[in-house]
Amino acid sequence: MGENNFLAQPNYHWDILTFFLKELKLNRKYVLLECLSEGGKLPKMLAKHIHLFVSIIENRYKNNFLKQQFAQTSNVSFYQNTAFLEDDSVDFALLGQYFYQIDKEGLKKELSRVLRLNSFVCVLIQELKNDNPFSDAYFQLLSQYKVKDNYHAQEEQAANKILADFFPNGFETKQFSSQLRLNKELLVFYQENLFADQPKHITFNRALNLIFNQHQQHDEIVLNFETKVYFGIYNKYTPAISLQKSIFFSLLKPFAFSFYVLVKLNVYFWRFLYKLKFLSSKK
Repeated sequence: MGENNFLAQPNYHWDILTFFLKELKLNRKYVLLECLSEGGKLPKMLAKHIHLFVSIIENRYKNNFLKQQFAQTSNVSFYQNTAFLEDDSVDFALLGQYFYQIDKEGLKKELSRVLRLNSFVCVLIQELKNDNPFSDAYFQLLSQYKVKDNYHAQEEQAANKILADFFPNGFETKQFSSQLRLNKELLVFYQENLFADQPKHITFNRALNLIFNQHQQHDEIVLNFETKVYFGIYNKYTPAISLQKSIFFSLLKPFAFSFYVLVKLNVYFWRFLYKLKFLSSKK
């Protein structure tokens, strides 16, 4: 993994950062755990807004590249797994593009172990949109070679079932749009992991070059992405005193309504007496 691989990754819209900071209250006191991502662009965006960014490295290429990129950043750390993390030591977790490819049960147990009470977990999925002439030709080429882009959209019903099982207290969804501009060289890096079969890779690249030449503008093509952020609470906890208050006020509601009715009746009664007295005095 090198600089070109980094540049060929989809971008994250800056509105995502605003969402994390304002709506999910991410702040400089937080320890953030990131895993299952390609790495690079997300740590670069978030690192200066939190206390510590802990990234789990899934392969040596990502490890070497990120350590080089963040060598001078004191609050970014890289590890092979989460075993070193103590119980209740993480405030926020971000899971990336490879979320659908791993064992969810093991991940759920580990998140429950390392996360503090009422911590947010976010799953960030980048999906390539088929909304311009190049994308349309590219999707047809993928279909011809019977492969999927690394950022193909998940079938919605199946994805929702997986997410509903993963988030024990339910989840919400936010969507953001972004663009990625690629020249011919970066386009090769963008799709280089599609094939294990080298001969097929070579013929695919030739066809890809042809559609690039047909649709490029100023030696670039544009890919449009939709970033889906699925977020929910892990280790949800409601203090006992809050539960007691909730029960108390639930029991109190009928009495409060009855008291309200009595007060209104009392007001109407005295109004009636006043009118009666007023009419009597006129006679």
